[in-house]
Amino acid sequence: MARGRIISKSISTSEKVNRILVEKLKSRKFRQPALGPLLYTWLHPHADDFGRMDGSAYWIKYNVIPCIDISEKEIETILQCIVESELILWYDNGGSKKYIQIIGFEEHQTGLHKRTESKFPGPSEKVREIPGNSGKILVEGEGKGREEEEKKKKDLCGKPHDKLGEEQQPAYTFDEFWQAYPRRNGKIAGKKECLDWWKINSGKINLLEFKAAVEAYARSDPALGGFARDPIRFLKKDWWRDWIPRPPRKDPVADQWLSDPKGLMGRCGKCDGEYQIYFTLVGSKKKCVCNQCGDPYPSFKFDSS
Repeated sequence: MARGRIISKSISTSEKVNRILVEKLKSRKFRQPALGPLLYTWLHPHADDFGRMDGSAYWIKYNVIPCIDISEKEIETILQCIVESELILWYDNGGSKKYIQIIGFEEHQTGLHKRTESKFPGPSEKVREIPGNSGKILVEGEGKGREEEEKKKKDLCGKPHDKLGEEQQPAYTFDEFWQAYPRRNGKIAGKKECLDWWKINSGKINLLEFKAAVEAYARSDPALGGFARDPIRFLKKDWWRDWIPRPPRKDPVADQWLSDPKGLMGRCGKCDGEYQIYFTLVGSKKKCVCNQCGDPYPSFKFDSS
C-alpha cells in the first residue's frame, strides 16, 4: 500500500463535501460540522489501493485523527453523514467487522496498475445496516465487489470471453498490441506491467486511435532502427497519443503562393541567385523556403514580382 494518496484540489469546492455533508452534521446539531470534510479528506491517505480501510470508529480515532479531541460516537455520526452524502460506503457484509470504501477513489490516484488484491472484502450485494439512526440502505452495482469488476475487465481487455457476443468484443486486444509493438534490437520486456496498465486504462481510451498510433509508431524511423521505447513508458507517459495519425494541416498562405505562377521572387542566401520562394507556416511563425535548395533563410530579403 502506498504511503500517501493524491488529493485533488476539486475537493475544496465539492458540493457534497462542503455543503451537503456540513448541512447534515448541522441538522444533527453536531458541535463541529467542519470535522466532516476534514475526516473525509484524511481518510484518503489511509485507504489501500482499492480505496478500502478498516471502518471501526476505534481504528479511525487512533489512526486517522489521533490528535483531535473527539469520541467514537461522534466519529460514527460523521461517518453516517458521509455515507448519506454519497462519498463513502460503510458496510459490514453481515459480520461484526466494519469496512469503508471511498467512492470514486480511482479517479484521482495513480500507480494503481501495480495493485494486486485488497485485504479488505468488497461490499456484498445485500441490504446493509448503517450504525446510527439512518436505517438500512441498499447499495446497487457493488454486488460482486471490486475484484469481480477487475476480472470482468480482464475478460474484455485481454483474451475475449467465449460467452461475449460479437458486438461486445473490443476493437483492439492486448495480445494484438503486444504483437504489433516494435522490438528494441529484437527484444521486448515488461509484458506483465503493460498488461496491468491495459486492464485499468483500456476501457478509458479510444482503442481505434490507440491501434492507429501503435501501427504508426511501428513504422517510424526510431522503431525501424531498433531504438523503440520501452512499451510501458510508451503507455504510462501517454507517448502513444503523440503518434495518433492526424490529417495534414492546410497552409492557406503556402497554397496561395504556390498556386500563383509568379509567386515571390527573392535572392537565396545559399544559392546566390533569384529563385521563386514561398511561405509555409511552422507553428505560429512564417518561414521562407527556397524552391531550388530547399533550405530556409528567414533573414534574406525578397521582392514581389
